Amino acid sequence: MDNWQNLIEFVDIPGGVFLMGSNDGHDDEKPIREVTVPPFRMSKFLVTQVQWRAVVNQSVYAQSLNPDPSDISGDDLPVDAVSWDEAQEWLVILGLLAGELYRLPTEAEWEYACRAGMQSAFAFGDHLLPEQACFAQDAPVPVGSYPPNAFGLYDMHGLLWEWCEDVWHEYDETLPTDGTAWQEEDEDAFRVLRGGSWNDDPKECRSACRLEFHPSPQMNGFGFRFVWPISS
Repeated sequence: MDNWQNLIEFVDIPGGVFLMGSNDGHDDEKPIREVTVPPFRMSKFLVTQVQWRAVVNQSVYAQSLNPDPSDISGDDLPVDAVSWDEAQEWLVILGLLAGELYRLPTEAEWEYACRAGMQSAFAFGDHLLPEQACFAQDAPVPVGSYPPNAFGLYDMHGLLWEWCEDVWHEYDETLPTDGTAWQEEDEDAFRVLRGGSWNDDPKECRSACRLEFHPSPQMNGFGFRFVWPISS
């Protein structure tokens, strides 16, 4: 590929202030807190299988990555069964190829982007309808099969759980309120996933819903999209 920057479509997400969390969901979503998020760019879709392979097959640095980790194959399906560590490695390689710096979204960035200005349970309101997202299904669908949210992002609810940069942590007064990630020195610390998957119930696909998992093992239903930071 001549221009690796064109491999992924991005959406400019305006900065803003929002209420992160939910008092109506799981205990780990409480308490709600006000968070300020600077502007950033986010990939419009989950990383697809064809995009994943393009990077893995073109780089001598990607020999440890499986070019086809997904159980269900399809170029436009999101790449599935990717660990947090593998997503990080892929982003480093893509950044080298494109001459840019890419990273996973922070948990605050992800929820802010998912809500797209809405404080309801979903970006589309308090209820998620079958025509709005891929959830409670028998198989995944190609990215972009459902309508985008108000920011122009697709499949933020359902399809695949999405990795975030943060170490998983209970919400308390020590968490950052500036949109940055919660980090710890422990390389084996559990990481955060958001958004729910194609076979999950709507409750797991809410904007505020959180999941924790070890960064190394592969797990079906786990994928990612990423952020291209805007230089200050």
